[in-house]
Amino acid sequence: MPLVNFQTLAQNTNRKVAIVAAARNEAAYLADWIFHHLYFGFSPVLVYVNRSTDSSAEVVRRIAAVVPEVQLLSGDGFEGKNNVQLAAYGDARRRLRCGLTRQDYVHFADIDEFWTPANFDVPVQGVLESAGWPKIASFNWFQLLSDGEPFAPPMAQRQYGQHHHLVKTTIRQGLPVIRQSVHTVRTAWPMKRWSASGAHISSRTPYRTPNAPQSFGPAFILHRLFRSPIEYLAMLGRGRPAFQEKLFKDNRYGYRQLEGKAEPMRAFHIKSDTLAQYEEARIEFLGRTGIAELTVQTQQNVRREALQVLNQYQALSVEEKQRWSLQFRNLDLAGISESGGEKSGDPFARKIP
Repeated sequence: MPLVNFQTLAQNTNRKVAIVAAARNEAAYLADWIFHHLYFGFSPVLVYVNRSTDSSAEVVRRIAAVVPEVQLLSGDGFEGKNNVQLAAYGDARRRLRCGLTRQDYVHFADIDEFWTPANFDVPVQGVLESAGWPKIASFNWFQLLSDGEPFAPPMAQRQYGQHHHLVKTTIRQGLPVIRQSVHTVRTAWPMKRWSASGAHISSRTPYRTPNAPQSFGPAFILHRLFRSPIEYLAMLGRGRPAFQEKLFKDNRYGYRQLEGKAEPMRAFHIKSDTLAQYEEARIEFLGRTGIAELTVQTQQNVRREALQVLNQYQALSVEEKQRWSLQFRNLDLAGISESGGEKSGDPFARKIP
């Protein structure tokens, strides 16, 4: 069976939708993230790897050698900038001026964010076309809470989580962007923003809807914020690039704990045959790009990182542990320590519609 031809996935339009990400020590997750977005019509895929001590660059390099739509770029030259991620985004917009037309789009994402059509079928071009090709399209986060198994595939037939008011943005190439944030852009003059969820987005707060949406809309951002306890621990140890003096990542509020008012649990279902087709293509992608074995190695590295974070935390004084109590709550640290990082399962599963 031939490798998936990603160029034919969006057959009804010639418009391109590029996707840009900055990755630091994301080797265990890059392959699934790249595959997922190629599968739903994004091309080209630009990945800036910066300050990584793992094999992130090698993962992207091997994929790019087989899939020309993927580009590996170095983000190390942005050191000293206030925000390496935003510097990468700005560099990508400049690079894409030559490869994209004003009818094409650019989407900015993190490696734990998966643009997902609600029917798990139509590519990104189909969603934008049905919206009338807006200049700015915003997609609400859906915070995933059902991927508690270590290194679970990105998609499952039945997933659950909570809608969130924050959005991620897709913009028409060539817009007069005067400021960019992680979540959106501001333009030289006000422009109408299409909201996939249907929730209003004001020009004053273009990075969010007033409240969490009540429905998925035609597409949303599946946000794998936590993953398994082991992966959550490893993520805490990576800190925040803009705050290097901090021991752990402090913009998390506990495992499976979302900031602010709790939203009702929602379910997202994928038809079994549709998911089977996706999974078949994903496994083939991993095999044909020669990174299946490398991915297993990177997962072992994540386990070691998690145990290192656990040891660091347990060595803290009582007062220091109290400072980080929010970040480490809801974790069975004793169980993780006893299992050597092999503990799995979903202790927070609950009944939902």
